[in-house]
Amino acid sequence: MHLSIKTKIAFASVSIIALVSAFIWNLMRAQEDLTQRMQEMILNNMAAMRVAEQIKYNFALYDNLVFRHLATKNPRLLVDKTNARENVMQWLQQMKSLAQTQTEKDLLIQIQEEMSGYEGENKALITTYSAKPLESKQGMFGKLKTAISGPAKGTTEEQLRSQRREQNISTISREGQTRLNTIYNLCDKLVDIARVKLEESEKSMEETLLTTRMSALTSGAAVVLAVSIVGFILSFNISKPLQNLLQGVRKVTSGQLNVELTVESGDEIGHLTHEFNTMIAKLKENQERLITETITDPLTGLYNLRYFQNQIKNEITRSHRYKHNFMLLILDIDHFKQFNDKNGHPLGNVLLKQIANLLKEALRQDSLVARYGGEEFVIILSETPLDGGKAVAERLRKQIEQAVFPGQDNMPGKRITISIGGAAFPKDASMAEQLIEKADKALYAAKSDGRNCVRWS
Repeated sequence: MHLSIKTKIAFASVSIIALVSAFIWNLMRAQEDLTQRMQEMILNNMAAMRVAEQIKYNFALYDNLVFRHLATKNPRLLVDKTNARENVMQWLQQMKSLAQTQTEKDLLIQIQEEMSGYEGENKALITTYSAKPLESKQGMFGKLKTAISGPAKGTTEEQLRSQRREQNISTISREGQTRLNTIYNLCDKLVDIARVKLEESEKSMEETLLTTRMSALTSGAAVVLAVSIVGFILSFNISKPLQNLLQGVRKVTSGQLNVELTVESGDEIGHLTHEFNTMIAKLKENQERLITETITDPLTGLYNLRYFQNQIKNEITRSHRYKHNFMLLILDIDHFKQFNDKNGHPLGNVLLKQIANLLKEALRQDSLVARYGGEEFVIILSETPLDGGKAVAERLRKQIEQAVFPGQDNMPGKRITISIGGAAFPKDASMAEQLIEKADKALYAAKSDGRNCVRWS
């Protein structure tokens, strides 16, 4: 077959164009298919992880509002509690729409069952707790301790009834905590299931990515050098963003949330990478907010009672290991009820915030300050001997006495004062409950001695 050079060049050009067009078309179809699969697998599973975290976060907020209502008896917190519960139910409904397996559906049913039991126990707790208010100066933890330990000799019938009521409170509170931990564990299982799906998606993506690369190499080998170069460029431009996204998925499935991928293109893969970054940022923000909400007091910004109870046990373990002493202080604002009656509760909240800030500024960074309930605060002075603890307590008392607070002119002596009770570990007690009880008794001794003073166990 005799063809001119011009015809051969034209035929070769048409052949190259046809091969390049077919190559590009195949790659685009593979890219679209892979993008669609990745969107279905990654976005759905990431959404399931975020919704499960939201369920856990809103239920933690719901539990926090219940205990804040018990501590402050603020009716507004009951309204907030109801709103938090409605948020939990909304996220549960969204999770049902995302659930694909029977295991996920069974976990959601268990969560709802545990929630029903938890709500019933909370109603019983609120009803029992409201039947007779606890003494404002004793503190919730000490009262529950008395309810568990049993009646003392010479206890009157009325006192026995009160102690039985407090024992009911302690029992219901423990059962509620057990259900709360169960709900947290069920939510974690939902997150784990989503992570397993992401791992499976990762394997599928690896296989699809390998197939795409092999197709690109095979097609490139079948054409001239120019077609091979075009194929290599296209393959590189597609596989690199996919590999980057795949590495991000691997980090998330291993539990890392400090992931931010570089958006290298404006196509579907670039859009998916952007959505991936946005979802990870929201998941990380929700996780950090959940941690903050569950360990801090919303009014003062200090740690809350539950966090303090965990930390004092950790401090005892650390002190045993390294043979260190530490001090526990419980302080109470003198005549706080009178302050609220004369100045109003909003100004009382301002006073609590100011004293909380003063305590944080006056103590070392390794000291722990928490709100114990109402107008009471607790302080853990790490690695502090008894003489040092006494000096710190007296310094705090003087700083509060000498500070200027709004509304103090309506108080006795026209000033704000505090009473402090202290106990030393291990000198006064070897267990957390005993140490708290000793410091609490010392606080009441300070109250009995006229207030504005420091007393030690």
